[in-house]
Amino acid sequence: MSELSLPERLYQEDPKKYQRISRELYSEIHRLMPLVCVDGYVMTKNGVLLVKRKEEPAKDLWWPLGGRRPRGSKSDDAIKVIARRETGLDVEIVAKLGVEDTLFDTEPEWLNHGEGTDTTNTVYALRLVNPTLELDFDRTISGARIITVEEYFQKEKGTFHSYVDEYLPKVFGLPL
Repeated sequence: MSELSLPERLYQEDPKKYQRISRELYSEIHRLMPLVCVDGYVMTKNGVLLVKRKEEPAKDLWWPLGGRRPRGSKSDDAIKVIARRETGLDVEIVAKLGVEDTLFDTEPEWLNHGEGTDTTNTVYALRLVNPTLELDFDRTISGARIITVEEYFQKEKGTFHSYVDEYLPKVFGLPL
């Protein structure tokens, strides 16, 4: 995709305010502080979209779209930008489902500080702006699946990370 990411756009608008920090400083911040993130469960006519992550802390897990909220952005805008960056999908917000903390024993391999990952996530239910589900993954995603309400409640409830298991029933209960 040729479109600039939100952090890149913000940096171009005001380089002094949104300058990039060094990898070493980011690693130290990651080690010491919770990160502010957004996550979105995309509702489709067939079920809910989950993606498989390539990177820690949720590596090889089925997970909602999402990531860190860039400085200077609002959560409601950031989830739309992140959904587009990760999958190429244009989404709109159906509901803000809550705020949830996630604590992981791992961190992205390139940080390698050994203290894990601590995030506070604003969680959304999303729907596609265009009902065609044509996915274009970025480097952080290895695959995707649609989980139906029947699959979840009859076979798979309890097999996901507790964070995903907590929010899938809430999303399934919303009108598309």
